[in-house]
Amino acid sequence: MAIINRTPDSFHDRGRTFALDKALVAAENALARGADWLDIGGVPFAPGPPVSIEEEIDRVVPVIEGARSRTDAVISVETYRPEVARAAFAAAPTS
Repeated sequence: MAIINRTPDSFHDRGRTFALDKALVAAENALARGADWLDIGGVPFAPGPPVSIEEEIDRVVPVIEGARSRTDAVISVETYRPEVARAAFAAAPTS
């Protein structure tokens, strides 16, 4: 399992994968090293500035789309918002 956080202040990677290109490279590297599960987050769990639903979707959906085009690994999204979950499902259709 690989964790990819698109947050500038992630406790996990300290914002290393906040930029989309860095997040996509991290996903690709994790898959190449054998990860069969990608867990993608767009909102930090620590206190901080609010992240809108639209911003969270903009953070996670491109990573889902990029990863889905390269693998059939399990993709999970850390969210508590139904709108983000719906967008995530739409971005990763199953066959």
